[in-house]
Amino acid sequence: MTSDQLDELVEVALTHPDPRRGAIALFIDIARAQPFEDGNKRTAIFAANAHLIAEGAGCFLTVPQSDGDPSVAAAFNEALAKAYIYGEREPLERMLFDDGIIDRV
Repeated sequence: MTSDQLDELVEVALTHPDPRRGAIALFIDIARAQPFEDGNKRTAIFAANAHLIAEGAGCFLTVPQSDGDPSVAAAFNEALAKAYIYGEREPLERMLFDDGIIDRV
């Protein structure tokens, strides 16, 4: 992926009318693009949260997980893999919107 392609990907996500959905799109797009040798998901979550903070959304994006239920992490990893390999975004978007958006307290 070129720098210009990455810039375009970020611009599209940041212009979404709902900052939460834009942050989720940004996370998925950066993670899927794999622009770095290492740390793509960490960078993607950082960028998504920077966007949410800048927009005053009052929430953060986290990776869904549960200390008592390892199936949550397994479901996230499966949805992420399907988004990477097949471009199936909707299950991952839904999971992140339902279980990954955490309101600030």
